[in-house]
Amino acid sequence: MKRLVALGLIALFCLPLAGCDELAKNTKTVLKACDIAYKGVMDGSAIAFKQGFITKDTLARVAHIAAIYHSSWDAACVALEEYKTAEESGDSVNKEVKRIALNAAVSLAKSRLEELNTYWREAKNAYTELKEKHDE
Repeated sequence: MKRLVALGLIALFCLPLAGCDELAKNTKTVLKACDIAYKGVMDGSAIAFKQGFITKDTLARVAHIAAIYHSSWDAACVALEEYKTAEESGDSVNKEVKRIALNAAVSLAKSRLEELNTYWREAKNAYTELKEKHDE
């Protein structure tokens, strides 16, 4: 009976994981896209500061939020590597645990990137409006 339950659990875990190679590829693509967006925000912030659209204080806050995002992104990269190792090991239970951790880490990184983008847009827009009023 225990073997039957164990086989049922293995089948339950393995069926949704069909095509897991795609999970690793897709996650790597998402993390690369997040990194490109992060670099865009950081480059945009530097340019906006140099042109006077945002203050040094705002630039520092963007950098602080970016550091929080980047630590989440790093954690997602580590989770991806752990998932790949579990995938190669053939241990389906460990692989499922690592998949769950990977999904959570990527979700956190994406939400932190959204926070960074939102703050960047709000700060940029506020200072642009102030600058326009000042120039009038």
